Amino acid sequence: MLKRRVHIEHKFEYRTTACAHRRRVFDGLAAALTSAFLAAVPLLAQFEKTISTTYDGWRRLSDGSYDLVFGYMNRNSSVVEVPLGAANTVDPAPADRGQPTTFLPGRQRDAFHIHVPKDFSGKFVWTVTYAGATQTATGSLDQNYSLDVGDPEPPTVTVASDTTVRLSEAVPLSPIVKAPPPPQVPTDSQIVARQSRSSRITVWWSKFRGPGTVTFGDGANPAASEGGPTGREFPMGTYRLTCAAPLPADCGATTARFSAPGTYWLRVVAAERSASNAIVKVTVEP
Repeated sequence: MLKRRVHIEHKFEYRTTACAHRRRVFDGLAAALTSAFLAAVPLLAQFEKTISTTYDGWRRLSDGSYDLVFGYMNRNSSVVEVPLGAANTVDPAPADRGQPTTFLPGRQRDAFHIHVPKDFSGKFVWTVTYAGATQTATGSLDQNYSLDVGDPEPPTVTVASDTTVRLSEAVPLSPIVKAPPPPQVPTDSQIVARQSRSSRITVWWSKFRGPGTVTFGDGANPAASEGGPTGREFPMGTYRLTCAAPLPADCGATTARFSAPGTYWLRVVAAERSASNAIVKVTVEP
């Protein structure tokens, strides 16, 4: 009986040792596979954050028609590219309604608008998919999102017609920026208008669409937050210029260089306590 008991104990010990060995092998294999997976995934992709599309509201024009205004919130700390297609589309067709493919960090209002007639009764849906999440914004006239009240008149900005340059050349950018009129006291006592500062105009430039990178000016004047009433405002571009009143004729003027041929949309924003923007298209030839 003693020999039998020893044999059984040795057999149990052998099985226990074998199980422990297999467990160590399995754990090592799992660790190796995890390391290989993480090495295969770009480091930045592990920390990508979502982009939310927003419907900012509608703006009524003098002829009775409307602009449906869309914006977005990019939660990443850097610029994100989302090309046109299934990941960046507007419904109903055509899917390209002038929306951005370059998304600046932070909350960006009035990114683009869709013009509709005064009797419009439908809706438009802007869909963006990024970082594994799909976000939609629905714009219509049914929603009580008027942008016509509450804010002072913004400065105006206009740009020259579309242009063509060689890749080796810098394109001059000369917007026409005009100061807003003095703020008026609202006739409706329930509306509290934000008062304009009338001390300076800030002009932002950024790439709105395009296949390569764009360098504005000497590239050494990055945008910074204006630090608005909430202290949480975001830059409206990647290159910033400021103009003191009275505005000079060259307010917002700079140059742009391109890293690759193609068609680029450049966005310029003129802002005080409210803002307006314009798009200039540049075709870059080899």
